[in-house]
Amino acid sequence: MTNVTTGAVYEWNDIPGTATSQTKFNQNPGDEISWRIRGACGANGTSWATIFSEPVTYTLGGERVDADVVSGLDVYPNPTHGTFNIYFSSEKTQILSVRLLSVIGEEVFSEELKEYSGKYTKTVDINGLSKGIYFLEISTKSGGIYHKILFQ
Repeated sequence: MTNVTTGAVYEWNDIPGTATSQTKFNQNPGDEISWRIRGACGANGTSWATIFSEPVTYTLGGERVDADVVSGLDVYPNPTHGTFNIYFSSEKTQILSVRLLSVIGEEVFSEELKEYSGKYTKTVDINGLSKGIYFLEISTKSGGIYHKILFQ
């Protein structure tokens, strides 16, 4: 995580109880914050780790970033038994990337939408994949939304 306003860089591990990044890292309203996330397992993430997501930027105290990306995201059924539906809408015309990643960061589905606006509906079939956790990533120039999908 980077405080773009101050230039300070932090690792966002082990935030206890009710603490937040704001209280832990002494951030202030109006600070612009950028972060990337990934999943990890084992002591200090040594067993496995996913690839980092694209950077997401947020102004502390501002509106949520995902409103600028897409609205009305719905992923169902979740958990899934092989197929699931993705629904969202984009109010403004933009380039959108829709990707499904395995827990180790392998891209298993990808679609790029150029100059897209309107309602998006897609049924994704993952029956040929291993059961487990997958991550849906919807990203644009202004940020991204990440959604966990459980395949049982």
